[in-house]
This record gives sequence, structure tokens and C-alpha cells, in this order.
Amino acid sequence: MITHWVALFKKRTFTVLALALALADALMTNGAAAQDPASTYPSRTIRIMVPFAAGGGMDILARLISQKLNESFGQPVIVENKPGSSGELATEYVKNAAPDGYTLLVVGNGSMAVSPATKIKLNYSPLGDFAAIGLIASFPLVLVVNNDLPIHTMSEFVAYIKANPAKANYAEPAVAFQLVIEILKKKTGAPLQLIPYKSSTEAVLSVMGGITIAALVDSGPAAGSIKSGKVRAIGITSTARSPDFPDVPTMTEAGFPELTISFWSGMFAPVGIPPSIVKKLESELVRIVKLPDIQERMKVLAVVPEGRAGEETRRFLEDQIAVFTAIARSANITRD
Repeated sequence: MITHWVALFKKRTFTVLALALALADALMTNGAAAQDPASTYPSRTIRIMVPFAAGGGMDILARLISQKLNESFGQPVIVENKPGSSGELATEYVKNAAPDGYTLLVVGNGSMAVSPATKIKLNYSPLGDFAAIGLIASFPLVLVVNNDLPIHTMSEFVAYIKANPAKANYAEPAVAFQLVIEILKKKTGAPLQLIPYKSSTEAVLSVMGGITIAALVDSGPAAGSIKSGKVRAIGITSTARSPDFPDVPTMTEAGFPELTISFWSGMFAPVGIPPSIVKKLESELVRIVKLPDIQERMKVLAVVPEGRAGEETRRFLEDQIAVFTAIARSANITRD
């Protein structure tokens, strides 16, 4: 009888112990999941801020990425355009957003590399206030002129604006583009008056409509108008001729090697975002850029798919700030 009760006691003790261990394991598993924000991310709408008006190259790229993120995450991913102050308005807005992965920034040279190189006082630090998610694409700039003008080469462009200073204006969507024109002005002494626009698409339309005689813009928004003959391209800032515009000489071929430069677009988040969410976004962004349909769409836009990860993007940004700082100093350009 005693033996029976001892056996029963041991059996019940083992059962209780097993249940306790199972409960402890469940609590540890749930606790670990609760400690990892990426396990439930995203659970609501993600906003991607773009510092230019709708229709521009940066906006188009952001919308391509947002659509794919929407599909893979199963949550709405919307693009919000917040133009102003050469991209600094949207950039500062994201800097001040909660670092939870629900407010992201798709941005390029302007506010992240040119502004720190040219502005005396900047309300954010590109390297100190942001976590790099990844590099999306890079692209050259192309100088387009109005079709009705007797301008077919860079030399003819400089000669025309010197001979017609009252008509010598150009359209630009941001300071980053203006910086390249300032190098041209410094080298040639040619007068050019800036007419600012909110996007590259609007800048190209102003050239088509004769409001401005020229615009230096990213290749994507200009591609359709160039190929359809609505504007004339006379120079491209890439190191070699673009397969999308094989008849357009490089700036080096045209005698302006100082204007050889590429722009880019990348995704960033406010600093302090959980590293696991950064990794989740980073892996998705790299995957998306490598998708055949995205690469084909980027080809149509005349941009080069990049798909670089976050740490490499951060190092790239450091180099870009140094490059544009050197350009700004050589052109003696500063802004309040």
C-alpha cells in the first residue's frame, strides 16, 4: 500500500514538473518574441516620405518599392510627398519621427550629401540622425534644352547663353542639381538664372513649354521626353555614354569632365529604430531591387539598380558627403 502511494506521488510530481517546464518554456518563447519588435512588424501602415513632388524620379522609385513592400508585408505602404527646402523639409520631418519603422525616407544626394556640404546650419545630421536601410538606384544627370533653340552641343549652349543673357535661365528641382550648374558657370563665366521647381518632371515640362531654355535633371523623368523628341539632350554626366541615350555625349566628351557625377536614391529611417526591424527592411529592399520586373522598370527609367545593404550604404553616404563638400568648396557655394 505504501509502495502504491509512493509511486502515485512520484507520478504526480513528474507530471507537475513537466507542466511547469512546459509553461516556463512557453513563457520564455513568448517573452523572446515580445522582445523582438521585428516578430510583429509591421502591424499597421508604413509611410515613406519623399522630399519631391509626385512624378519625379525619386517619387517613382519610392512607389515601386512601396508596392512590393505592401505585397510582402501585407500592410499598407504609402508614399507621401513633402517637397520644400531642397529636400530638407521631409528629411527633418523623418528625423523627428518615432524610430519604430513606420516612418521611412526615400531620398538622395540633395538633403543627405549636398545640404551638409553647402548649408551653414543644418537641423539634422545625415550620419548621426538616420539609420541606413539600403541603396535603391543610381543615375546620371542629363542636360536638356528646348527644341526650338539653335543648341545641339554643350559648346553651342555656352555660346547661346553668353550671347543672350536675358534669356539665360534654367530649371532645377533642388540644390543638388544647381550645384552642378554652378560648376559649369564657374568654368565658363556663362550667366544662368535659376528657376526652381518641385520635381524633375516639372523642370522638363518648363523646358518643353519654353518657360526655361534648359534643365539639368535625373535621367529617368527626362527619358520619355528625350526619346519622343520633345526636348533635346546635349550632355550626360555619366562616365560613359548611356545605352538609353547612345547619341548623347558624356560631359567629358563635350569638354566638361568636372560635370561627371551620378546621383542616387536610398532608404533611411530615424536613428534608434530597432536593429531587427532595420534588418527586416534591409533584406526586403535588397530582394525587391533584384526582382526582374523591378529591374526592367528601372531600365525603362534609365537608372541603375543598386540594392546595397545598410552598412554599405552608410559608408557610401560618408564618401558622398566628402565628394560634395569638395565640389561646394571649389565652387565657393554656401547657404544660410
